[in-house]
Amino acid sequence: MKIAQLVSGFDNLSLERGGEVEITGIAYHSGRVEPGNLFVAVKGFRTDGHLYVEEALRRGAAGVVVEEMSLLPPHVPPGVAVVRTADSRMALALLSDRIWGHPSGKLKLVGVTGTNGKTTTTHLVEAAVARAGKVPGIIGTVSYRVAGRELPVERTTPESADLQRILATMVEEGCQMASMEVSSHALALRRVDGCEFAVAAFTNLSQDHLDFHSDMENYYRAKERLFLPVERGGLGAGAAVINIDDSYGRRLVDAAAGRVLTFGRGEHAELRGELLEANLKSSLVSIN
Repeated sequence: MKIAQLVSGFDNLSLERGGEVEITGIAYHSGRVEPGNLFVAVKGFRTDGHLYVEEALRRGAAGVVVEEMSLLPPHVPPGVAVVRTADSRMALALLSDRIWGHPSGKLKLVGVTGTNGKTTTTHLVEAAVARAGKVPGIIGTVSYRVAGRELPVERTTPESADLQRILATMVEEGCQMASMEVSSHALALRRVDGCEFAVAAFTNLSQDHLDFHSDMENYYRAKERLFLPVERGGLGAGAAVINIDDSYGRRLVDAAAGRVLTFGRGEHAELRGELLEANLKSSLVSIN
């Protein structure tokens, strides 16, 4: 794909030169760059990807994405494309989604967020999909699984370039639905930007990760992005399943872009659950 086509339509990307350059893939780690790749220089917590542009070029990068032209090394070969962006993390997510052919739009993607219960919920979804005779995929803390095949787990929600590659693999291998844990870090760091969520689920919100988010309001705002309409900076999930026993869940009901289905133990929930039996091997729950 020519880089001019790759960046077309994105307001936050400016093609500075090399519009006819062919791009064969995308990378954010200079050590993993292959000839023909587009290298996105991401500013991280421990280091800055702009420091590794030169290494990426030595490894054959056909183009680079930077936040400031002044951060480029002094002698970039004339045949290398250069793209400028205000937000390299967003650029990495959106460009990765386009390079891999928007895989989330080719299956039903369920995103689950909340302090607790994400792993359990995603595995319940995977089991239900399999029981219905469909082919599931799963991405989360415990496992990345594609049609029953295990992949190495790096973090709860993969970096955007890795996430889009995994989703594309799911599509290639016949997955019809995928359940994914969506962490607050992933939402704040735009790892899931570009994803098309058929359903978003909210489990709960309690004090955690405040070293990253600084306070509960910022923590909530990160989670809220999964549900908000696109025009308000969200991901615009098509439908939302929300726990309204949680006070933050009750806030989300009004914020969500799509149809909302509420659940909880209280009388106002549309789906109410009651624990009938529990032991070390199983739980029996009544839902009505």
